[in-house]
Amino acid sequence: MKKIVGLVVLLVALTGCGSKQADTTKDSNQQASSSAVASSEKTEKAVKVVLQEDGKEFSTKEIEIKEDAILGDVMADNFKIGEENNMISSIDDKKQDAKAQKYWIYQVNGKEAEVGANEYKLKAGDEVIWNLSKFEMK
Repeated sequence: MKKIVGLVVLLVALTGCGSKQADTTKDSNQQASSSAVASSEKTEKAVKVVLQEDGKEFSTKEIEIKEDAILGDVMADNFKIGEENNMISSIDDKKQDAKAQKYWIYQVNGKEAEVGANEYKLKAGDEVIWNLSKFEMK
């Protein structure tokens, strides 16, 4: 009889531990799921800025933005920017060179810009590529 009572106590104890372990695992999964959502939300409010020289990437940043953020402001807040004639002339000490006809040109989501960076309104999820390369003006 003592063996049966001992066995019942052992089973109850093991069942109780199993439930706690399952609850802990459930809590961990919920926390992981919450983290994934928070991470996902963070990405949804961000833009990716890629810096290139002659098509070769040298810097990439994922930057959180506010609604209707202006590209020029985002650049000034996150990079060392130089300007000439209200246009970006250097980014992180990489300067354009008129003699070599190398200028900073940007694209958003694969399309070349039609306005200056100080006029471009970013949207969450945009990918901005700045390329310092030869550009022949016609």
